[in-house]
Amino acid sequence: MHVSACRRVSLALALARSRVLGALLLLGAACAPALQGPPAGFPVPAEIPELEAQLARDSASVPVLVRLGVAYREVGRAQDARALLERAAALTPEDPAAVYYLGLTYEELAQPARARELYTAYQQVGRQPELQEQLRQRLPLLARQELTLAVRGAIERETELAGTPPQPRTVAVFPFLYRGEDAQLSSLSRALAEMLVTDLSQTDRVRVLERTRVQLLLDELQLAESGLVDPPTAVRGGHLLGAGRIVQGRIEGDERMLRLQAAVVGIGGEWDGRALSEEDALRRLFELEKRLALSIYRSLGVVLTPAERERVMQQPTDNLQALLAYGECLEAEDMGDFSRAARSCGQAATLDPAFGAAQQAAARVADLVAAAEVTTQQLARRGAPELRTGLVLAELSELDAIRVLVPDPQARDPISEAQGREGLGRRTVLEIILQRP
Repeated sequence: MHVSACRRVSLALALARSRVLGALLLLGAACAPALQGPPAGFPVPAEIPELEAQLARDSASVPVLVRLGVAYREVGRAQDARALLERAAALTPEDPAAVYYLGLTYEELAQPARARELYTAYQQVGRQPELQEQLRQRLPLLARQELTLAVRGAIERETELAGTPPQPRTVAVFPFLYRGEDAQLSSLSRALAEMLVTDLSQTDRVRVLERTRVQLLLDELQLAESGLVDPPTAVRGGHLLGAGRIVQGRIEGDERMLRLQAAVVGIGGEWDGRALSEEDALRRLFELEKRLALSIYRSLGVVLTPAERERVMQQPTDNLQALLAYGECLEAEDMGDFSRAARSCGQAATLDPAFGAAQQAAARVADLVAAAEVTTQQLARRGAPELRTGLVLAELSELDAIRVLVPDPQARDPISEAQGREGLGRRTVLEIILQRP
């Protein structure tokens, strides 16, 4: 069928207009095996001068804007690429190639918020399901990068933020420090903090910061191991996070008797009440955590409604081993070890399939693993089909027309070619060739 496809193209040559004719005469070489290099239709640096000339003649040509933007991106001119791709997206907001490559460019420019916005938009306008899935998998990675930039930005503005009173009803929960001798229980540090974040979020009278943001700040400042309740650390962290109250605590003991100690620290350095302490056997950990959450509410001066209290008392799981595995998952994720996080979250979700937080974390870290394995350069090459679709051959050079029409020899599918869905036998390509000016 490959030979037949070449014969059909050869018949089309006789009908093609002269400008395309010269380009199509070289298709015989394309029917021979394997030209190495970028995928078909993908811009190469050598095209830049001609694309710039075409853009000078028609500054509103979206295909040329996109193609030149992608070529600029390939040679490291990311800012120039961004400008052209923004123009293309403004002219045709639903052009999938413009949206796709603009998102990649913003990711490379370390602007994850804008990249996330564009990747989300591509879910609506894209025509390549595999690319849509790969961009969806990148969203958690970009969200993490966005949080990191926000934390670093706050640190850079520390002097300014120190003079800004934080919101008194905004609460940050620091990871609890484990001071026991059973290493298997150390993962309770993050698991307990995450549980408290969830429980303290059951009323709209308290705004609780996400645990990941707090952990990123502590990691940036290297304060995660600063001590149980360190008022200077709490004050500094509170200003940087915009939190008026910091919950800090410690875990002590062993399986026979576990003690949870905590305190709510005001940003002015004052204590909002006595230190909070709950202790019980490890098997009653979940009840311990609920009692501590209620004590924190009282320290904050919040009286829960019956409905709010009922939500607080709901247990995410009753499986201690699942909770420990979940804590290990959060710790590995915080450290950027997504593969280990995926194993631990998968274990937690297997131990208790009804553990919703573990299921969500497992899905999130699976996306992080997949995203970390693919570079933006690889994604750029995989987006070549979006560039081929919608190109107007009359606007392209003879050499570029060849590249658009000839598929990558390494990615050709003889079945699809035989059915006319892609490749040299694709009917829509021939229609474009034969269309008269």
